[in-house]
Amino acid sequence: MKSNDPDIKIRIVNNYLNSFFQFQELESEARNYGTDQVIHNSEIHMIKTIRDSGNEHVTAIAEYLGVTRGAVSQIVGKLEKKGLVERRIDPENNSRHILNLTEKGEAANGEHMRYHDVINRVFFEYLSRIDEDAAIALDEFFKVVPSLLSSINLE
Repeated sequence: MKSNDPDIKIRIVNNYLNSFFQFQELESEARNYGTDQVIHNSEIHMIKTIRDSGNEHVTAIAEYLGVTRGAVSQIVGKLEKKGLVERRIDPENNSRHILNLTEKGEAANGEHMRYHDVINRVFFEYLSRIDEDAAIALDEFFKVVPSLLSSINLE
């Protein structure tokens, strides 16, 4: 069923944007993730990337993320000072360093995963109560949002 009601369309867009900004604010809050250190969003996601990459070197992580080596090195340097990451010489190439999570880094990663599990549980619980047509409509809407955002030209 297509809606021609402009009020519902305005409410949907406004609710989507408000939700997006609220989630962005939630995600940008620094947390300690069960450690004695304040860990910022970019840092905890670097920890996750290092963990998921299987302890790669800076260049490989930079290529994977599509950022510069300098950007990765800067965040890794902060994580090293916080005792969350360590660099070890690559046994296959003595001129490279492999990034490893410390015990504290592993603990922070685990807490970060639990944080996302809590968020997922809240959403899954709500989604389990809506009917299938509404779920399909939501799925379709969120599938097209990236292309809609890409198509916006404000110039």
